Amino acid sequence: MSRGAGQATRNLQIDVLTETSALEAIRPAWNRLAEERSAQPFALPGMAIAWWRWLGKGELSVVTARSGQGELVGLAPLFRRSRAGLQTVSFLGRGLGAVGELLIAPAKADIAGAMWSAFDPASTVFDLGDYRHRGAGFEALRHHADWEVHAELRDECPVLDLAGVASVDAYLASPQRSGLRKKLARAHRDLAPREATLSVHTEPEAVLGEWGRLSSLYDRAEAANGRIHLGRAPYQDFFQAALAACAAAGQLAILTLSIGGRRAAFDVYLLSGTTAFVVLGRFDPDLAQYSPGQLLAEHGVQWTIDRGHSVIDLQLGGDQYKRRWATDGYDTLGIVAAGPKRLTRARATLGTIEVAYDMTRRLRPGGSGEPDDG
Repeated sequence: MSRGAGQATRNLQIDVLTETSALEAIRPAWNRLAEERSAQPFALPGMAIAWWRWLGKGELSVVTARSGQGELVGLAPLFRRSRAGLQTVSFLGRGLGAVGELLIAPAKADIAGAMWSAFDPASTVFDLGDYRHRGAGFEALRHHADWEVHAELRDECPVLDLAGVASVDAYLASPQRSGLRKKLARAHRDLAPREATLSVHTEPEAVLGEWGRLSSLYDRAEAANGRIHLGRAPYQDFFQAALAACAAAGQLAILTLSIGGRRAAFDVYLLSGTTAFVVLGRFDPDLAQYSPGQLLAEHGVQWTIDRGHSVIDLQLGGDQYKRRWATDGYDTLGIVAAGPKRLTRARATLGTIEVAYDMTRRLRPGGSGEPDDG
């Protein structure tokens, strides 16, 4: 069930869970902590467990911290594997744009150091891609006596701050969004007299049904602009399982915009605490003249406000369409940490692995649209 069980410090119980059954056993407590902290998508058990079951390689190494009363107060969604002679530890969801950080209960920030100490710096290298800048646990790792840390900027995540905003019209009224208002006005003008309708799917059966009906739209979108197709091998089993699990926990919605009765665009939202994360969105290239993605975003902001969420997180990538909507954002960091005198070698080895993997991926048919699973 766990490795390193029984490590107790300052009335904390630190365990490293190594089996899926152990994760299932803590799923309710994990979900409560995740909701409390507005956890990133791959820190939700529905996403993390599904990813591990269908795509994970190596050994689970999910660190948990429990209080003296047995309450789950910390969780690090991690796994380990051997790479070129190194034992690396990474965030669950690696290769699919997983933004990572530790989950730590309020007023418990000082437990992060004990959680990092669950790993041996003499035999382990942390390879933590897309760690949220200033995310929970990072400062404790950076100042940990047993680890040397290298950090570099990786990507950005635009966000919409909806606190105190009553409607999408009020949101768009800002002078900074005059260009977006004009673009939407043109889209509405070009759309008339065609009818645009929004459908929202949140129940597991409805979510899976809509996901199946979106497959032809998704195929057309990928044919026009290949990126990553979560409805095709090797990802479809993972994503369908994640959709079902997150919907069952009340943490997922598929928003679909139809134009003239035809599905024109969809967004998949993961809902965590105060935040709605847009983890996947596509539009039908045959209907691009109507700006269906922008029209759907307009509906999505209003839906999010009505749901009571105060933030929309657009996740990795500073694309222009995201920046049009965003009010703010945060950076992600690539973190490599190793024991004293091992960091330089670890960085060099990991860098060589990434270069080789990238070359292999580019040579593989269709490889340019696949994510890095390194």
